[in-house]
Amino acid sequence: MSDYFRQNVSVTPSGMWSQRYLRWALEVLGPERIMFSSDYPYRFMPTDGARHFLDNAGLPDSDRMAIAHGN
Repeated sequence: MSDYFRQNVSVTPSGMWSQRYLRWALEVLGPERIMFSSDYPYRFMPTDGARHFLDNAGLPDSDRMAIAHGN
């Protein structure tokens, strides 16, 4: 079941600005199964939103770009 999940499911933080959630999703699925998006209802981020969040996540450039727009 876990292999099927890892190969067929993608997740999105959907405006949940949590580094902990992002790290968990990376651990479980890997960067190729994460898409960053923001949808209603979302938590307003007053400073640069998604760009600021991902730039400060401490991810390698390849992972950050995949999550931001590559996937």
